[in-house]
Amino acid sequence: MEFVFFCEFIDGIIQLVEFFYNPTLLFTSCTTKNKELMEFLNIEASPYTPFIQFSKETGVMEISGRSIPEAPDDFWNPIISWFEEYSKSPAIETVFKINLDYFNIASSKRILFLLYKLNKMSIDNKRVVKVLWCYKLNDEDMYEVGQDYKYMVKVPFEFMILDESEVLTSTPK
Repeated sequence: MEFVFFCEFIDGIIQLVEFFYNPTLLFTSCTTKNKELMEFLNIEASPYTPFIQFSKETGVMEISGRSIPEAPDDFWNPIISWFEEYSKSPAIETVFKINLDYFNIASSKRILFLLYKLNKMSIDNKRVVKVLWCYKLNDEDMYEVGQDYKYMVKVPFEFMILDESEVLTSTPK
């Protein structure tokens, strides 16, 4: 319990520092003085970081592209902080859409952390949650990673194949 409190304290400090020093984050709306949650979190993709679009109103969270940030904490901590705030008062249904071509081990750890938070949110807040795991037709590695995550968390997963023309089609669960 003390370790969790310490981690939350450190995460808060990191979030404050990053708020002032990370100009790549584009927030659609701002927090108010009484610490209400931002309605949206949007981060544009780069060659090293994925596109992020989280919406409190719709409950749709999307991560897509490639995730190999040079400074993983600088990139992922604001996302994790936003999601932790969201999980305190989530939408009735949350859909976590992951559509990544490639991600490194540092990103893998952060994604797993978000999935654990999603699992906790479903139990604590009695909300409907699911993960929509997208992968390319012949990308067995990305499919297997999704299966591994599904095994590690108790959140329902839906697997979607992304074909060459970018059309999503469902696969058996």
